[in-house]
Amino acid sequence: MADLQLGPTEYELGSGIRLTQTYAHLMAHFMMAYTPAPPGKHHSAPWSAAGGGLAFDIHVQLQVPPTTFVSHTLDPQFIAWWITALLRLRLGPAFCVPVMGEQSFENAKIRHDEAKYCLIETEQRFLILDPKARRTATELDLAWVGNHWLASSRLFYEQGPFGRLFVAADQACFA
Repeated sequence: MADLQLGPTEYELGSGIRLTQTYAHLMAHFMMAYTPAPPGKHHSAPWSAAGGGLAFDIHVQLQVPPTTFVSHTLDPQFIAWWITALLRLRLGPAFCVPVMGEQSFENAKIRHDEAKYCLIETEQRFLILDPKARRTATELDLAWVGNHWLASSRLFYEQGPFGRLFVAADQACFA
């Protein structure tokens, strides 16, 4: 999670799901090429850097073990989004999840050639809906999420209108 800090260095939310302090920098620099790339090859020189780009400093990592999916029959992306959405509900919508991967950042440092990540929330039009939103999750905040994530996920699935409203409210900051 980018633009979020943890009060404790790590926190167990239940069912093996953990939030930990970490560091990763996601970057995307814009480049210009001036000739079409041949099929299956890269664009040939010359290249020029274009101003701007995207960058995120990630300080919090959410780890959802495979056993969680089996024991609760929840999709892994849903679990990650749901916990993030509950944190945004509790703290205010001031942080994002730029990437999701199959391994921790610590493991990616060791086996970087096998690291796989997909982009999730990299929108540059991030509305600050609450200027007083907190950017540090305290132990009390994390306990609240830990106490409510599983039961509230059932409500999300069983009550269609509630689920749709919650998605709309959570995603409103990405307008």
